[in-house]
Amino acid sequence: MGTINIPDGTGAILNVATDLDGLVDEFFKEYSELTTMTEGDLAASWKGDDYIKFKTNVDNSKPKFERLRDILTEYASNLRNDAQAHENRVADSAAQVDSSVGSL
Repeated sequence: MGTINIPDGTGAILNVATDLDGLVDEFFKEYSELTTMTEGDLAASWKGDDYIKFKTNVDNSKPKFERLRDILTEYASNLRNDAQAHENRVADSAAQVDSSVGSL
């Protein structure tokens, strides 16, 4: 069985994980700003049923956005773990080859 070669080593996978973390943080920051605006500026200037419906919709969406954040954060963590596991397998394979060659 051969070695799986990942271009740029596992660096490319780790870069994707880091980029994903950044996007998740940025997205959730913007969502948090929306909820703050909904409860602050909009509450002061927008009265009535439409505001209540909008705020209720924003509030009801929060658990979904939190779940999305958790899933994407977990995915980024899994990418890091997979990259590390691959690096460990490559190192183990190299060590086995070195010990086999040394015993010849």
